[in-house]
Amino acid sequence: MVRLSACIGFEDAELSDRAFRINVAAWGVCAEKLTDGVITPPALRRLLSDTRGTKRHVAELTAARRWEAIDEGCFRIVGYLDVNPSRAYWERQRERWRNEQRRRRERRRGVIVAPESVADTSKEERARHLLERVRAQARPAEDRSIGRRSLKPSDSAVLHIV
Repeated sequence: MVRLSACIGFEDAELSDRAFRINVAAWGVCAEKLTDGVITPPALRRLLSDTRGTKRHVAELTAARRWEAIDEGCFRIVGYLDVNPSRAYWERQRERWRNEQRRRRERRRGVIVAPESVADTSKEERARHLLERVRAQARPAEDRSIGRRSLKPSDSAVLHIV
């Protein structure tokens, strides 16, 4: 899923139709490829072929200060990172989602999952981890008469966080 916030407003009325379309397509490509608003020469060639644009339209975008040239053939969309998260943000977010999913799967299998580094975690996370360990060690007994799981009085535990 690609999330995109684009600053497209009335000031874009000064652009030609083709330049406007190239600009909108570039925002989408940058969001999808996580380029932080940088348009590389291969991406530019693809944009121009997909939108039937020319170098004249790219020059129009740079003259209107929608793009800025940063290197030979490379451009940066002006204001892209002001309204969109950076690549580093999305990489951290995806890593967090992967870790959460891995923990959910391991919890479902009954494996006790420790945080990567207990010293680097917050008190709340250490408390959550310890509570999961206590719950995993106090396996509930099957109540066959009702088909539900219930805890025995001896399964209770007290948890102290230091």
